[in-house]
This record gives sequence, C-alpha cells and structure tokens, in this order.
Amino acid sequence: MRALLLAALLLLAAPAARAWVTMEAPPQSTVSWVAQDMVYNGVPMRIQYFHSKNSLPQVLAYYRQRWTDTGWKNYVENTVGPWRNISRAQGDFFLVVQVRPAAGNTAEGYLSQRPLKMSPRPLLGQGAPLPPGSEVVNDIRSNDGDRQGRTLVAFCPLSVDASASYYRESMGKDGWTLVNEGKARNGGRQMVLRKDNQELSLAFAPSGSRTAIGMTIVTR
Repeated sequence: MRALLLAALLLLAAPAARAWVTMEAPPQSTVSWVAQDMVYNGVPMRIQYFHSKNSLPQVLAYYRQRWTDTGWKNYVENTVGPWRNISRAQGDFFLVVQVRPAAGNTAEGYLSQRPLKMSPRPLLGQGAPLPPGSEVVNDIRSNDGDRQGRTLVAFCPLSVDASASYYRESMGKDGWTLVNEGKARNGGRQMVLRKDNQELSLAFAPSGSRTAIGMTIVTR
C-alpha cells in the first residue's frame, strides 16, 4: 500500500448508495471491477475494466448499434491519445466506454458512469488531518462492503522531516499509535499509524520547495 502511495505521488468516505445503471460489456469480454462505488474529487463514479476478443472497430460498432435509437445516433465519439471514447446519457447517468487496441487484434478498456446531476462539490480535503497551508489535488473516497477508504494527494509547505514530525506529534496527541516509520527513495519518508478500527498510511516526497503527501485512511 505504501509503495502505491509513493507511485501516486510520482504520477502527480463512505459514499451514499446509488442506483447505478447496468452497463453492458462488449461481446466475448472478461470484466473486472476497478471501483464499484467511489467519489473522485467530489464526483461519484463507477468503473469496470474489460478485455474483449473483438477488435477495436468491432467494439465501437457494437456500441454504435446498441446506442442508436430508431435511426437516431444517441452517442458522441472522440479520441484522446490511444483511446477511443464513445459516450451517452442514459436516465440519470452519463456513460462512457473507453477502448484501445490490445494484443492479438483484441481490445481493452473501461466502462464508467457518473450521475448527470450532482450536488455542489465539497471542499477537497475537508476533515482530513493535514498540515496548515496544505493544497489538496486529489481526494478519493471508496466503499468496499464494510471497509471504507479515503485517499488524498496534497502538497504542504513543510519539509519532508517536518511533515513527518507534524503527524507524529499531532496524531499522537489525538490517540493514534505509530506502528511503522522509515525512509523511502529520493529523500522521502513513510509511516503507518493506527487508532481503534482505523489505519492511516502516509508517504512523503520532496517536491521543489514543498512536500508531496500521499495519505490513505482505511476504516474497517
């Protein structure tokens, strides 16, 4: 988990239950979940990965046919890098199929959806334990049965060591126990703290004059 946090830095709650739309995968596909119910920077979404034995043109043709109503083309297509996107509004949701070529003249991609109408986005990082002056760039909440998670990426004005000291002292005063701490590559640090049924994993990495913080809070 800590390695993933550091990777996220280099690349850069429990949501309410929703009546998601059932998205059909292309024929001859294997499908797996990426996120059944998550909130990314205030936007609820659901994502599945698929790999189809059909080619990219066949996958696009499948959705063009499925999403054409009485001769009316009820979808939009565009290209972003290697990905071809085909999307439409269905009921209260916006559906997107993102697909690209895969080995052996097959295709792979993602099925995603989000509500068309959403409440005003909450302030990123609200309620999270962050050093004063921090800037939050990603705030992701997920719900996996009886396990809730929240992952944040933020930048703070403190040094790596001062950031680690901030959490060691402030979280300790709040009843958290430090269970693991160590140095990471390129001058970074990482630590894990626990309190009751919560676990807080932190990764720190220097980023110019600031420190990048990757934080995951898991409640079981």
